[in-house]
Amino acid sequence: MVVNIFAPPVPYAIQTEADYTIAVESAAFFLQEQKHPIDLIVGDFDSSDYASIQKTFPEVAIQKHAAVKDETDSMLAVMAALEKNPDTIYLYTNAGVRFDHMEANLRLLLQGPVVLLNDHIKAYVLTPGRHVIENSHPYLSLFGAPLVQGLTLEGFAYSLTDAKLEYGDTIGISNQGSGVITLKEGRVLVIEARD
Repeated sequence: MVVNIFAPPVPYAIQTEADYTIAVESAAFFLQEQKHPIDLIVGDFDSSDYASIQKTFPEVAIQKHAAVKDETDSMLAVMAALEKNPDTIYLYTNAGVRFDHMEANLRLLLQGPVVLLNDHIKAYVLTPGRHVIENSHPYLSLFGAPLVQGLTLEGFAYSLTDAKLEYGDTIGISNQGSGVITLKEGRVLVIEARD
């Protein structure tokens, strides 16, 4: 099962089909413009008009949460998606000017099979094992989350063999091409990016 989550800010290209679609607050209006079905709308509605969303989407389930809470609206959407036991969750959002929210969204990739997508990046986390990567972007960067042991890169512009990658290391930035990533311990945040 595939779940798509759409979060503000919008717009961005919709790149994946899904069995279930979640809109975070005002992203519902973007999906309506795209004539894309919506199964659930989630949020605290502190930055959008709840009454307007209720009126516009009377047939769609809505989860309204308190504005004072520990989770971001995107986290609430990921939690709702995880209840479906999906194979993959695609989280669509743009960075906008809120770098703190972008960082929070990147951390959501550690919650399960979550892939962050927009017109500029594709980000995901790899666990120990061998992974064949078909990179469709000009650049591919790797970050330890938090510590990776036994990292090997084959077929990319820049290779590594049995390397260690710690949280603060920048050696994994701006690689190119496709190839195989193998890691023995830890998790790697992968960001495929355009300029």
